[in-house]
Amino acid sequence: MPHLSPLSFPSSSLLFLLLFYVMSHLSPLPFPPPPPPSSSSSSSSSSSSSSSSYHTTMLLQDSAHDLSIYLFQSARYLSIYLSIYLSFSVCTLSIYLFQSARYLSIYLSIFFSLHVIYLSIYLSIFFSLHMIYLFQSAHLSIYLSIYLFRPLRISIYLSIYLSIIAHSNSNHA
Repeated sequence: MPHLSPLSFPSSSLLFLLLFYVMSHLSPLPFPPPPPPSSSSSSSSSSSSSSSSYHTTMLLQDSAHDLSIYLFQSARYLSIYLSIYLSFSVCTLSIYLFQSARYLSIYLSIFFSLHVIYLSIYLSIFFSLHMIYLFQSAHLSIYLSIYLFRPLRISIYLSIYLSIIAHSNSNHA
């Protein structure tokens, strides 16, 4: 299985392509058309000023209407973009966390197994040296007991000999 890292995704191009596809298939929301101008049959100056003010009002209403449509569609596209970006980011983050957890578990298992191996080697060497030391101590104690047993035997013989001589001198006297 190939390694999937979050950095290997072409995030910006894929995201913008997806956003362009979604936005191109959205239709603008239907808005009611503006009311038709009322026709007046009088052709006086008040009628022309009222007509020009009506046209100015209609132009302002149309531009406000167009602006509101533009703002609403921009907000809608922005919300779609943000939801796509958020879901893509969450997916990327979950893939990254999964990979990180997997590599962390592998690293920790290797780390702990190596430490267990190092500890077992260290303890075996330490206990071997300790056993050699104890074995040498046992040999030394045996050697010392044999070596010190000779003077002890000589002193026992000497004390027996001196007691016999002292006893024989006490009998002669």
